[in-house]
Amino acid sequence: MQIDGLRLYRVTLNEPAPDLGQHLESVIVEMTSGSHTGWGEVTLRAAPLEDAEWSGGAFAVLMHWLSATFRGQSLDSGEAVQDLLASFQGHAGAKSALDMAWWNLHAATRGIPLCQALGGQPTRLSLAPCIGVRETNDEFLVEIGGWFERGAELV
Repeated sequence: MQIDGLRLYRVTLNEPAPDLGQHLESVIVEMTSGSHTGWGEVTLRAAPLEDAEWSGGAFAVLMHWLSATFRGQSLDSGEAVQDLLASFQGHAGAKSALDMAWWNLHAATRGIPLCQALGGQPTRLSLAPCIGVRETNDEFLVEIGGWFERGAELV
């Protein structure tokens, strides 16, 4: 699969992480091949205060080195992706965002679910709604009733 393009996005999350006291940021990778797009992401602390990996560092290494290495490459396996990344030391978060984007793109170009591209099988899951605190028991029961009317099941 030919990698035609890569775009990077750096997004600051609105709230500081409660246990960290600092903001988290996501670095998002958009990888394209023809008309197909794959997405990857890494979320890291906004400053290198407690760890060597931080969002600005991941963004910089992706922008200056890793994305340039990927553009124009023909990568037909996850092993080929890892081989391409092997010469770069550290930056596991930045590498993981590229790896995710490649697998997502790989699945999209084949028209299969990502889980199948990774060797798994699609599984149906039952999801339960999360109902927040209500002012009264009656409001709470009305909310629960509404979910059952829309098809929620007891699990």
